[in-house]
Amino acid sequence: MGLCKECVAFHLGACRDLSYCLQERKALMEEAYQRIQTHGHAKLSPFTRWREGYSIFEAHCLACGMAVRIDVNPGVGEPDIFGEALLMDCPGISAARGIFPDSDTPSVETA
Repeated sequence: MGLCKECVAFHLGACRDLSYCLQERKALMEEAYQRIQTHGHAKLSPFTRWREGYSIFEAHCLACGMAVRIDVNPGVGEPDIFGEALLMDCPGISAARGIFPDSDTPSVETA
């Protein structure tokens, strides 16, 4: 996992308010949003810092709560976008369509 303290701008004192990585962060947020849409996650909460000192930002699907995270300073071999919302379909969308996987609830049939 990336740490802001590993960032060159942090060491040089050029970034204390997270402004240095803003452009890269915005690009990763947009890519994350596009990728989660393929799993039916339509809207995200705003991205917020995951934990103090880390270069990871997290947002949640407003329908189901699954997380997607971006890392502007990932370690070698680590992804810059990750989280359960990238791997699983949104159950909130499935429920709206009448599809209930792994459930005893019957699907709603349409005529």
